[in-house]
Amino acid sequence: MHAAEGVLYRNAVLADAAECGWAAHAVEESALPTAEQAVAALGQAAGRPWRRQEKDAARAALTLLATGD
Repeated sequence: MHAAEGVLYRNAVLADAAECGWAAHAVEESALPTAEQAVAALGQAAGRPWRRQEKDAARAALTLLATGD
């Protein structure tokens, strides 16, 4: 996906979530912690599939939990 398409998609998802009254946050991939042990433990508990997309989502969730958002 091109960078501009990614921004457009992210903004559309955030706008739709806000319209529905849902709390939604965008986290830049570069801001995600490594958190290898926590992500590995979550992956074992969740089972397959546990690809990069699921790992990134878990890292984003850990980031938001840590900030209290």
